[in-house]
Amino acid sequence: MSERTNLQEENSRLWLWIGILVSFILGIVCMVLADSPSIPWPWAPIPKILEKLGSVLIVIAVVELAWEQLRHKSFVSELQHVLNRSDAPLQTGIELMGSSFHDDIPWAQLFEKSKNLDLIFSYAHTWRGMNETRIRTFVKEGGRIRLVLPDPSSAIAMNAYAARFGMSADLVKIKVDETIEWFTALRDSCPMKRGRAQAYKVELMVTTKATCWTAYIFDEHAVQGHYTHSDEKGNPPVFLCKKHGQLYKYLRHEFDLFINGKAKARKL
Repeated sequence: MSERTNLQEENSRLWLWIGILVSFILGIVCMVLADSPSIPWPWAPIPKILEKLGSVLIVIAVVELAWEQLRHKSFVSELQHVLNRSDAPLQTGIELMGSSFHDDIPWAQLFEKSKNLDLIFSYAHTWRGMNETRIRTFVKEGGRIRLVLPDPSSAIAMNAYAARFGMSADLVKIKVDETIEWFTALRDSCPMKRGRAQAYKVELMVTTKATCWTAYIFDEHAVQGHYTHSDEKGNPPVFLCKKHGQLYKYLRHEFDLFINGKAKARKL
């Protein structure tokens, strides 16, 4: 609705309320005058006329007031209906939808405010290169990373990504192996002792499934990236969502399936 239309509607309601008020006041005045002492002829019929006129004016004011309230209630009900429908983005927890996976997401803040990071992607060379210092600092300062990658020994997975990215399966395998090698070196450089056993701050897993999106799940937020169906590089939307929203819960549920669900991934 335009600003001009809003102004016209406000003016109409203002004049309506003025009309109701004037009608009610005139009705009261007429009723008061109708109770005046007897008036000599030829003005004797005037009190009865004033009494009837006052009654009519008061009834008109009451009816107009009731109609305005009913109309307003209907408007509020419709407005509430619209607000309930527009509440969907709030329920999903989406805080940002960007067009640039690298420029629109506040990666520095996400790393600084988290202690855990769960990742699902194919190889993410560009993302890793852009955040290499942050990743190393994150792990060095006690952060935990769990990473799910496609299984480079699975021809099904390699062929699926090859078809998606428009490259050979051998090249996909090389890129995945490079990512595994990089995170393995990071894991081995930052072991974390827990009792007699030795745990690691970086856990690597591989799956034969080809995921439909990428996920970067931090403690309070998650980022979901998407693939394009074109052989050319595009700018598919990227979503930043907060914890407790529907999208965050969905990504968390999907990741948990790789940990101990039906889609359980193999640890490296």
